[in-house]
Amino acid sequence: MQAKYFRIALWLQLRALPFGIFIHLHLHFGALAFNPSGQFHNSNISFTKKAQHETVLQRVCRGDDKGTIRRLILCMHTDKLSTLTRSVDIITIQQSDVKQEIDGNVLFFAARADGEECQCEGYLIRNINGKGPVEAQIQCHGGSVDHDHFIAVYHSLLLHYLEMEQDENDAFSECGLKCFYSIADDVDLGIFPSLLDDDNDGSFSLGLDLPKYIPFLHQYSFRHRGKETGHTALRILDKLCQRRAPYRFITDSNPNIDGIDIDDNRHRSIVSFLKQTLSVDIVERVMEQVHIIRKNQWLSTNPDSVDGLPSLHLNLISDGKPLFDTMMCSNEDDYNKDEITFEKCIHQMTSILRPHLYEKLLPAVRELSKSNSVQILDVFIRNYGNMDAGDDHQLDNSANVEQEVESKTRYTLSPHYDITAFATCVMALDSTAATGRSGLYTIPPTNGVTNNVALRKFFPLDKGDGVVHTFNILHGVDVDPKLNCPRTSLIVWFTDYGGDDDDGDVERSTSVELHVNNTVNANANANAYNNVNQPWLLNPSNAIDEFVLGLASECNEEEDGSHLKLRKSTDSLSLNLSSASKGNIFAMVKLGQMCDDAELPDIHYEQVRSFLEDFDPSNPFIPAPIISSNTVNDDGDDDNSRACKNLATALWYHASIAGGNRSAQISLADELMLQYMTEKEDLTTLEQENMLLMASTLFTMSLYQGYDSIDSLRRLMDVNCQRLLDLGVLIPSEEFFEDPVVKTVLLSL
Repeated sequence: MQAKYFRIALWLQLRALPFGIFIHLHLHFGALAFNPSGQFHNSNISFTKKAQHETVLQRVCRGDDKGTIRRLILCMHTDKLSTLTRSVDIITIQQSDVKQEIDGNVLFFAARADGEECQCEGYLIRNINGKGPVEAQIQCHGGSVDHDHFIAVYHSLLLHYLEMEQDENDAFSECGLKCFYSIADDVDLGIFPSLLDDDNDGSFSLGLDLPKYIPFLHQYSFRHRGKETGHTALRILDKLCQRRAPYRFITDSNPNIDGIDIDDNRHRSIVSFLKQTLSVDIVERVMEQVHIIRKNQWLSTNPDSVDGLPSLHLNLISDGKPLFDTMMCSNEDDYNKDEITFEKCIHQMTSILRPHLYEKLLPAVRELSKSNSVQILDVFIRNYGNMDAGDDHQLDNSANVEQEVESKTRYTLSPHYDITAFATCVMALDSTAATGRSGLYTIPPTNGVTNNVALRKFFPLDKGDGVVHTFNILHGVDVDPKLNCPRTSLIVWFTDYGGDDDDGDVERSTSVELHVNNTVNANANANAYNNVNQPWLLNPSNAIDEFVLGLASECNEEEDGSHLKLRKSTDSLSLNLSSASKGNIFAMVKLGQMCDDAELPDIHYEQVRSFLEDFDPSNPFIPAPIISSNTVNDDGDDDNSRACKNLATALWYHASIAGGNRSAQISLADELMLQYMTEKEDLTTLEQENMLLMASTLFTMSLYQGYDSIDSLRRLMDVNCQRLLDLGVLIPSEEFFEDPVVKTVLLSL
């Protein structure tokens, strides 16, 4: 009972820690000094090397009236040890934000890492007028500088830039960042040079190939967990997940269409920008009706099929037919009355939009897809962001009004694929997304096909602009709450059932047979293209297409039972296995869950284990191969029984680190916590700490991507406090705050 009371009291203290600790620990000491030997600029910035062993109160911010200088103790791996071990050396990092003007430029940040016989230093420099990109310049000299020293300096520079970018918003982020370095010929930087890409995102570029750098950063954070190097990497991940970078359309692929990106492989992947699909006048006429509907609280609050939140949509056309045309024709006298009704508003918007959708948009989509059989399926309006509650509320119960407004407001839609539509067109009915920092985004496909938040690219859409994308483009919505305004868009779903003149029919039918259910007659499946509701899915040409087809066959349900045709025409397990073997992170997450639930047949054990080992031989959770199918253990059980269940953690690890998938991060962290609670009595002190560090690092990664893992982190902290109490650590105390698990959890609070 006393222990329970103590933990409750501890949590009350911990919730106040982030503010209280840093107010208490911001002590100030004298300025540090050293003369750098860098040759990029003749700077007078100086540092002084400090002793490597200090207490927590000495490892804090230092500075004087000229600026602030911080010293961090960064722990690095000395060799290629297992991911589950943490053998480290201490590297001293010194930082300074003293500003120096040099030949029309301003050096505003510097960092240095000293080794026994080496030195690595870096600077952030920008034009004195704020023009052009910020330059990150790094130089290594004075002996053999290893990869760890270089990365420590680079991460110090990158984190400071991201902090400045966040503080100064558009004025800073549009500058971009470029990295330059000078090293001796014998210095091996590992894969770092391959992570650089100066042409990545234009003015918003970080000088990095983010699809390559994000997996590197995940692995770095995990391997250096509990150390300042790992904490710095996690803070960088946090900043990257908060960035809002615009999507860059390709504008020279087709002279007749502004901004089109078409995959040459059967032209199945399309992202195309359509300027002024709707005129401003048309948009304003439509929005007049939308405002009336909002005022009367007529937006649908039915659960969204993606995340179950209120959909806040308005259907105009369903299954190719206007929603209220028939009713209006039969009740024309009632329609002409002055009374405002929901039906009139919908009919009015449909009448305004139909000529533009069928005479302008539909021909454009047919040209993009090179298919004359494309048709309009559904047309609807979606609302996000801060919307008025309406003027008709009785304000005598403000609490209820506030609760209702909150329940009818949403800012996000999770990344997903439109599995029921061949193509989608999203048109902006306001200017909320004009800057490419809010609203609709995509996560461009990479080698691993992930939904990591740090890779989002927002479509810059001004009022009336549209973007067309096919079913295999991952997309979502995130309206910046800071804008304090609504985001309204018109969405059109297209189908393509093909026809007799479609040259691809034979090819599609042949492809279907590759993934048919063995229990179904193959001849019948050859005609599946003509029978299912989504025939465009039946030609999977890559890992994404395979996953989407498998997803549609499992999730899509129709009242008339037509979804069963697609399900019978495909083998979702084979599709997921094939997609995962090609690196699709979503497929790996699904297989991981199937393994954990003992739903994946053990016959696939070696297949899955083999492609996981091919992707990452250092994956610490890959189990051993099965040597014999007839091996029996001491208990008389077949060693192969439930073998695939042992693959779950390996699949989640790869999806967490290489793919940055937050669901996998949560699943793996939960599994580690379960193992800790069931095996802690058999673990050494270091093994206990290490297991909690792995879990806390993964929970923190998922939190930065928007997953609400705070409760999980609090429960982990509760478990860790009991571990520390068992070791005789006083709570709170300096030793408590120095605990690696505590320091990791505090990053998230």
